[in-house]
Amino acid sequence: MTLGRFLATLYAVVFLALSAFAGIAFVQTYQQLANLQTQESESRQRLQVAEQELRDQERMLAQLRSDPQYVESMIRRKLGYAKQDETIFRFR
Repeated sequence: MTLGRFLATLYAVVFLALSAFAGIAFVQTYQQLANLQTQESESRQRLQVAEQELRDQERMLAQLRSDPQYVESMIRRKLGYAKQDETIFRFR
């Protein structure tokens, strides 16, 4: 085996090893990217749900602050309060 052929083989082996290493690194990085994109999508969905809940709660708070009839209905419904001489029936 001549020196030139040996060097060519050595370069080919080194090139293949580096290519394999780069390919493995690329696949791992791509998998991490896919995982992060999935996490981002899930986080965005949770954020949308949380923002909707916040809007609902803010609307309810505004109604509690401004509408006495709503306050009364919430107290009656949530706490089970009744007006004087009123009987509450609960069906289960």
